[in-house]
Amino acid sequence: EASTSNQQDSRDVTVQGCLDAYLFPEMLEDDNQFYCNNCAMKCDAIRSVSLSQLPPVLNILLARYVFDRLTFMKKKLSDRILLPRTLMVPRKRNITNGGKDVDEIKDEVYVLCAIQNHRGASAYGGHYVAEAMDWTTGVWYDYNDEDVTLLPNGPNCGYIPASSDDGPTSSTPAPAPIAASAGGKIKRAAPLRGSSDAYSLFYVERSFLAKTAVRHILCSSPTLRTSPDPCNVEASAITKMTQQRGETYRLMNEMSLEKKLTNDRMLRRKSEIETRLFGALSQNTSTESTSMPVWVDGNVLFRFFSCLDGMDDTLKRQPLLHHRKLLCSHGNGGLHPRVAKRGKLLPRNVYDIVASLLRQEQIQFTSSSKNTRGSSAANQENHEDDISDCIISPSSRLFCHECVESYRSELAERERSLSLVLKLYDALDSKVNDFDAKSLPVGQDIYAV
Repeated sequence: EASTSNQQDSRDVTVQGCLDAYLFPEMLEDDNQFYCNNCAMKCDAIRSVSLSQLPPVLNILLARYVFDRLTFMKKKLSDRILLPRTLMVPRKRNITNGGKDVDEIKDEVYVLCAIQNHRGASAYGGHYVAEAMDWTTGVWYDYNDEDVTLLPNGPNCGYIPASSDDGPTSSTPAPAPIAASAGGKIKRAAPLRGSSDAYSLFYVERSFLAKTAVRHILCSSPTLRTSPDPCNVEASAITKMTQQRGETYRLMNEMSLEKKLTNDRMLRRKSEIETRLFGALSQNTSTESTSMPVWVDGNVLFRFFSCLDGMDDTLKRQPLLHHRKLLCSHGNGGLHPRVAKRGKLLPRNVYDIVASLLRQEQIQFTSSSKNTRGSSAANQENHEDDISDCIISPSSRLFCHECVESYRSELAERERSLSLVLKLYDALDSKVNDFDAKSLPVGQDIYAV
């Protein structure tokens, strides 16, 4: 049963009212009389527009863009208009009644299924946003580029007419309901305002919409064709489909939210690096820190300073930097030269700023995560050395002596091998051509190896 879900504002017109006014007969009289060729004179007449054939999908374009004769430019009209969820479109049919052909006017019911909105005050630019309904479930969504938002109450400026089957919707809105506030005072609820951005409306004929939805349900649920009670199976199929699409929307919405939060964190990280780190370096160019530098893995530094990586895997772990596993197996607390050259020695003041930024971003990451929301307060009490499980610096034996000696021996052996190759190449690179065919006896064969 259709009922009015929102009370409309009397200042705004409706699409139903505009359509009724467009199809309303116009009297041509007085100075606007019609010239009749049969009578050879002007006479009073009635001019009307009637629709004899209607499409399954009715596209209504609102004249938002007009030509301004004062500025000789196009401009956008921002008049508000209310959008009925069902539209009554009169159709003129010729039928035979008692052997006579008579015209019959019957209202066809169209259901609002999509809205194209133009955001912006200019007719030469702006942004388009769509609101569309799932034909099968009747659920509305807002599509803004890659962002999709669920509209649980339907389109923002849409309303359900008081009567969708008995006749055209009245263009006079009903008064807004009166509600009692918490303090006992009586106040009138805010009426529904029309849309100033709606530009293109798509209405679908109700029977065509129902047939299409049923066909889609039958394709998705083959058991409906053989079920003894197809009505119950159809209702369960629609419920299941609604739940599945709701779950899909929830997962996609969570992924979109996580992506947005990651982008915000990377932009915030970039801003903090420019203000705190580069600012500190520019102020301390003439003074050198007396404290020992700290070695940091270059892979982490590249991901951090590029600001193109959310570093979710790094921010999830505690501590953030796992340097202990990079130490050599001799137990001397040093690095192998191959491992050390892929990292960077940071001045202590730079390392402190990087550690502070990483801890700050970890707190933001854990506070926005549903799984670790309760541990965000504990992470705020991390100490300075909690960012790494092992501080590696020249003061604490940056290199392992055994690995250094082994690496030197390996490099020396490679150098000797390279020297032998170079000597062999020089010995073979002779200017004299030992294989000159003219210097050989006649009839002797030449073989090249």
